[in-house]
Amino acid sequence: MTNDFPRSSSPSAPEGIAVRNAPGASMQNPSDRADAGPESASSATFLPAIDGTETVRARAVLAAGTWPAEAACDRITLDYEGRHRRRFRYVTDGRIDFVLDLAQTALLHDGDGLQLDDGRVIAVRAAPESLIAVTATDADALLRLAWHIGNRHLPAQLSATRILIRNDAVIVAMLRGLGATLQEITGPFTPERGAYAHAHETHAHPYVFTSGNGNGL
Repeated sequence: MTNDFPRSSSPSAPEGIAVRNAPGASMQNPSDRADAGPESASSATFLPAIDGTETVRARAVLAAGTWPAEAACDRITLDYEGRHRRRFRYVTDGRIDFVLDLAQTALLHDGDGLQLDDGRVIAVRAAPESLIAVTATDADALLRLAWHIGNRHLPAQLSATRILIRNDAVIVAMLRGLGATLQEITGPFTPERGAYAHAHETHAHPYVFTSGNGNGL
């Protein structure tokens, strides 16, 4: 299967590009992941990472906006679960087989680039998924709802007028009881990175809204 992406020939990150995760991840646990939940249902094919394979590896994440998107050789479309990994084997939309091999668990963002060992870059796209848009009568009410969401260690995408969370019947009932206005929508989900995310990337709740004096983990 062919794709329309030009190939990147440079084996190292271009000057000025921000790299989220440096090379040098270990090969200890082929199924290492951010959580123990079910596999994501995204457009990419998911395969268990197996030690001893010769599959090309992606060891660095190029932050969105800091690398030329037109340099991507292919792309991979993933939902939130699929974008929250440390080491995992993927097949891109154009059928390139590679292993993500990072030093620590990371949340990949829409527009990020995964740099392969051979210099090519895979563009990351956030897949649409089922979400709940949470709104309130005023800013104070929305802030209180945000506190309750953060107090339950839930990933949340925040803006000035609404909060996006994954569709969960129990949380929906709780928020409705607190007076929230709720709307089911479909869209990409990129939750906020918690204030202590870098120190706790391998824990179960690395990206949550934090409030008060706690670290939200």
